[in-house]
Amino acid sequence: MEALMKTDDMLYGYIYVSQDYDKFTRVKGNRNPKSAKKIIESINNVGYILNPILVNEKFEVIDGQNRLDALRELGLPVHYIVQKGIGIEECRALNINQTVWKMEDYIVSYAESGYESYQKLLKLMNDFRQNGLNTEAILLLCCPYLVKESGGYNADVKDGSIVISDKRFELGRIRIQKAISLGLLDFKNKYGFTARTFWGAISYAFEHNDVDITVLAKRLIDDPHSVKPTSKTSDQLSYFDDVYNKGRKAENKVFMSSDFLKGKYLKEGM
Repeated sequence: MEALMKTDDMLYGYIYVSQDYDKFTRVKGNRNPKSAKKIIESINNVGYILNPILVNEKFEVIDGQNRLDALRELGLPVHYIVQKGIGIEECRALNINQTVWKMEDYIVSYAESGYESYQKLLKLMNDFRQNGLNTEAILLLCCPYLVKESGGYNADVKDGSIVISDKRFELGRIRIQKAISLGLLDFKNKYGFTARTFWGAISYAFEHNDVDITVLAKRLIDDPHSVKPTSKTSDQLSYFDDVYNKGRKAENKVFMSSDFLKGKYLKEGM
């Protein structure tokens, strides 16, 4: 008999195996599982590579829900590791630096965990999803304080720090409805503007004290080729300035781009 290979590794835990699929449950606040089709195809093509799912002592799945669904469908045993005391916070932490979770997944997770601001945001998403508005557009129109030069608000969503007061929630709903009624959604879709910079600029225009959003929307739609898609919010606002100020006297002109870069009209709360 061959001698066992010496190692300094220590046995920390055990991998268990079971085919009692119903013992495993979804942890509250975890994203809803997506299709397990790709995992099933991979197992059928190359075989099952041992990759245990992670559960807590209640058999709530912290990591590996799609793997569990694939194994259930194929009738294969589930390998799993138990770590006591972990829950939704650890579930989010596992995904915080990965692309596995989308922004919407974090919103749903925090909403289900009782975060009121995220529940309000989810309510708006559900109410306006049929209009074709994506999560970024709704988020920025509701929370203009999140508008930044080139994104960066994903971290605010992921760490649970979004704040939406009752007043801001109602104002966000009004602004979303107005943006749709003014044709800004059609404008964005027709001319290929990225959601982040376009809706960030529109959200800032709503906040600006000297901008009539109805006038701006009409001028954008009447003269669409004067505006170009950009990767920076200030550049998008600069195009808005040109369109909005056309024909206006010098004393009546507004400068959204420079005001934005100075941080004017961007405030939290309300």
